[in-house]
Parts: sequence; C-alpha cells; structure tokens
Amino acid sequence: MGDCAASVVEEVLLNGRMRTEDLVQNAMNVMRHRMESSNDNDGEDDGNEGRLDQAQLTELREGVVEALKTLVEAGYLEMVVPIDDSPTNADEDEEAEFGAENDDGVTAAAASASKKRKRSGSTSSAGRKKTEIEEETPPGVDPDDAAIVALLRTKQNRAFFTQGAVWRANTHMFHDSLRAFCLGRLMAERYGDRVQSAGSIISASLKLLARRDHGFDGAARDDDRYLDERTTFCPDEILEFLPGPIRSNLEAKRGGAALSLSNALIALSELDWPRSVLEVEDARGHPRHGLFEIHINDILGYLR
Repeated sequence: MGDCAASVVEEVLLNGRMRTEDLVQNAMNVMRHRMESSNDNDGEDDGNEGRLDQAQLTELREGVVEALKTLVEAGYLEMVVPIDDSPTNADEDEEAEFGAENDDGVTAAAASASKKRKRSGSTSSAGRKKTEIEEETPPGVDPDDAAIVALLRTKQNRAFFTQGAVWRANTHMFHDSLRAFCLGRLMAERYGDRVQSAGSIISASLKLLARRDHGFDGAARDDDRYLDERTTFCPDEILEFLPGPIRSNLEAKRGGAALSLSNALIALSELDWPRSVLEVEDARGHPRHGLFEIHINDILGYLR
C-alpha cells in the first residue's frame, strides 16, 4: 500500500490506539522527516534545507489520509471505544474496555467522545471556522491541525472518519493476510507445475474471505445469509486481489479473466493431496462461471 500506509500502521502499533487526527499528524511527521532527510542527502540547496513547501505538505497530508482510508476499508484498522481519563466516567470506561464492543457501541462512544471535547455554548457563524478546533480541545491539550480536521470532514471522508473516532490495529486481519500469503506459497510449491498461478489464486481467494470478515463495508456479520455465503465465491470476485501481471495475463486469454480463473479453480478442485478447492456449484452454464470454496483445514493439515 505504500510508505504512508506503513507509517500509519507503525504509529498505531507503537501507541496502541489513536484518534484519527493524532494518527494522521504523527504519520505525517514521520513521512515529512523522512522526505526532508532524503532531500538533504540528495544535496539540494535552495535555502530551505530540504524542507517541504506547502504544496508538498498538502500532497503528503492527502496521501496519509487516503492511506488511512484504504487501511480502514480493507479492515487492517478497527474503530474502538475511546478511553476517557476523567474520574466521573471511570465506570463507563471500565465497562467499555472490558465489555463487548459492537458496531453500535463503538460508534456511540466515538460520538460521545466527540461531544466531551466540545465546550458548552454556541458560536457565531462568522467566527465558527476560526474557533471550531479550540472549542473541541480540552485545556492543556494542543489543538488539532486545522488542515487535517478540514480534510477529514470533507464529504468523501466523513463516512470513514466519525468525529471522535479512535483506531487500533486489527490483528485478526493481519493474521488472516499473512495466512493467505503463506498458504498461497505452499500451494504454489505443491501445484504450481500443474496449474498456472495456483499459489496466487489460492492467496487471492483467502484475501477475499479476510476482507469479508474484517472489511469496512457495513455488512451484518451475524446475518444468516452472510454466514451461509461467507466462505464461497465466484471467480470474478477474486480478480482485484490478484497481482497485476497475473490479472493482465488472465484477461488476455480467450474467454476473459473470469472464465480463465474458473478453469484454474476447477483444475485445482481435481487435485486431492491436499484438496484445496471445492466446486460448490457446477461452472458449466453458471452465469458467473461457478461457485467455489477453499478447503483451509485440508491445506493446514497438509502443512502440518
């Protein structure tokens, strides 16, 4: 995902949980220091000692926010209940910290935290933009960067970054992603000489399942239909998770990428040590070239 995404994840892992504004600011500071150090090493001497100009800072800020949005959408970061240090809310925080965190509770807690950062009273429309950040900042706390706040509150970012939201790394998503990579490598070694791109296909399928479980798509995780269909997929659904060169190669084949993927999955379903793919619905005559499922337990058993 790039250096910006790496900096965001690093900051979350170092701090445990962070507000959106703090996360963007810290990641920007890391990237800015790295870029300015690189400019100094390149010997640039324009009188600014390699410092980034406003246009570059704007581009960096937008890049960090976009990387953060990608991580949230993919499920690598999850929203959690903020920790309130005030004594009057100690009981509520203890319950939030050790109790079950559902989507409604987390969102409500984020909204509550946002309200606690605001002082009571109204502000005139003329001076609202100037004093908005100060109103939300408790005494003794540095105000959030106005440019970051403005960017997070744009129409395209509001859905992802609820005001007052706090984030932490979703270790389950990282685990599932690593498992997809490792099991894909295993299948490449086992069946790579029989089915072209076997490892990448298995890895892409497992990445799709991980996205379904952890991605920021608003799906009802306890819905009966979702639970029934969670582990099955059609060939066209895993295309975006394949490496670019492999996807291009499949698209260039006769019949297109979906048909080529379907043929490869059928070929994998016919190999039984280990059995890696199950053809749930016959691909012949299927409007989306079949329905398949990955035999994760069989692959893990073979790995052991």
